[in-house]
Amino acid sequence: DGKFHPWMLFQVKGSVFPQACFAAFFPTVIAVALQAFVGDLEGSSLGLSAHDTVEGQVWVGVTSLLGFLMVFRTSQAYNRFWEGATSL
Repeated sequence: DGKFHPWMLFQVKGSVFPQACFAAFFPTVIAVALQAFVGDLEGSSLGLSAHDTVEGQVWVGVTSLLGFLMVFRTSQAYNRFWEGATSL
């Protein structure tokens, strides 16, 4: 009928959503396991804190850079799309 329904996200034919979920599953499991491990370290007698380590600072820097690059590239792609769509 041409209308969008949320259940359409889960259809297998013609959708990239199931493939994206599969690709995101393993990194999600790893991230949850690492978060549990860091949480164990924070509560240990070693006195380590994820916020006080150099790795935490590097993580913030890398994620900030990647976020900026993603926004920049998405903006470029959006502009190219509209330039091509309006030239037809």
